[in-house]
Amino acid sequence: MPMSDIATALANELLQQHAHFCAPGRFPDACVVTYGDLCERAGCPEVTRGVGQFLGEVAAWCGENGYPPLNALAVNQDSRMPGDSYDVAVNCSLLGWPNEVRACIDFRGYPAHV
Repeated sequence: MPMSDIATALANELLQQHAHFCAPGRFPDACVVTYGDLCERAGCPEVTRGVGQFLGEVAAWCGENGYPPLNALAVNQDSRMPGDSYDVAVNCSLLGWPNEVRACIDFRGYPAHV
């Protein structure tokens, strides 16, 4: 299923985030990006408070392609963890997030862009 334009922009920014800040064995805090920063960089700051639905599309794209959930890199500024909507995304669980973000950080098979 094709992603919306906003989800595609977010996915491309997450791919850039991954390429520039994530290396196998790196600590998650060095790799994650806040929802506000992600939305700003993707050119859609107006969706910061409702970004979960679009990150759900990113998770579905990752699942369809056999990738770890790239949306695991997007976190709340205060908690440094994903919000409640993370739990309803494909292959995502708040309880499993530490392992999911680690799998995302360590994965080297993402494309350069969607």
